[in-house]
Amino acid sequence: MSSRATTVYTVAGITVLGGLVAYAVYFDYKRRNDMEFRKKLRKEKKKATKTAAQSQPEPAAGDGISPDDLRAALAKVRAEEVPADPEQKEQYFMNHVSIGEQLATQGPTFHLPAALSFYRAMRVYPSPVELIMIFQQTLPPELFKLVMELTNMDVQERVEGYYHVFPPKRMNVSVQDGQQKKKILVAEKDFEPGDVIYKEEPVVTMLDFDLQAKGSHCTHCFKSIADGTTIRTQNDHLNAVYCSTDCQPSPKYSRRIFSSA
Repeated sequence: MSSRATTVYTVAGITVLGGLVAYAVYFDYKRRNDMEFRKKLRKEKKKATKTAAQSQPEPAAGDGISPDDLRAALAKVRAEEVPADPEQKEQYFMNHVSIGEQLATQGPTFHLPAALSFYRAMRVYPSPVELIMIFQQTLPPELFKLVMELTNMDVQERVEGYYHVFPPKRMNVSVQDGQQKKKILVAEKDFEPGDVIYKEEPVVTMLDFDLQAKGSHCTHCFKSIADGTTIRTQNDHLNAVYCSTDCQPSPKYSRRIFSSA
């Protein structure tokens, strides 16, 4: 994977993992002002140490971890339910960070389960950029690389998954990989000349500027207008013309948005 693609997936992963602003405020307030919270943090760390020692996860193959191994491990994490309550997220985060720390001290054979624990923590952390920077400074390089590979892989699979549902089957086309890693649109069946492949409704439309200047087409429905039958609106900054009074009032709201009057 190129460095550019890695950067794109990493940034996208950061975006996907963000968005829990309310939890961030709650978490920071508790950390700064609640003595019981700090006691709870120490208690949870001791509990996590014991859990990590008892769990004895299956050793991974160190630097020899294959993409298939990562993909399978990621699928298990994504299938896990993430707590919704702020206090439960707080405990979930602390537990997995603590477990990850304990597993990280046991050597390269435990790097994969450690990375999965850190990745679980990232799923609920409100400031993933900050957490990634902390991981980069505190984790062994090989372990940090695994965490980021999980992030990139998760985002990549979500992006690819989009094309499993779009375009819908009724459109008779699909998005597939072309040359030079470009996406191309491919017909799913044979068509005869003149057949309709698919129809779609535009989200936003506008008349070509040259046609707009000529006044030859309706600004609203785009129909060709015969000479001498155009309808204009006074003080229209767009110099719009219409084919009928039915089309004329339709774009009034958009004119209020885009005009300076």
